[in-house]
Amino acid sequence: MAESIGLVLAGGGARGAYEIGALSVLLPWLDEQDQRPDIIVGTSIGALNAAYLAAHADQKLQGVLDEGRRKWL
Repeated sequence: MAESIGLVLAGGGARGAYEIGALSVLLPWLDEQDQRPDIIVGTSIGALNAAYLAAHADQKLQGVLDEGRRKWL
């Protein structure tokens, strides 16, 4: 049985932009390994980023991350 992957995103305003940058590296790498997080949770700004990713889960990952970075910048 494969292990589950959980992603926990922190709160704290400015960390939201940092998280999107880190996720733009982490999530494509996981995708290359044929893995994706089974659950994404967060608090405060992390919850907004988690909700954004969940709302666009059916779209191409790189496009979602690029759009997320544009929204932060």
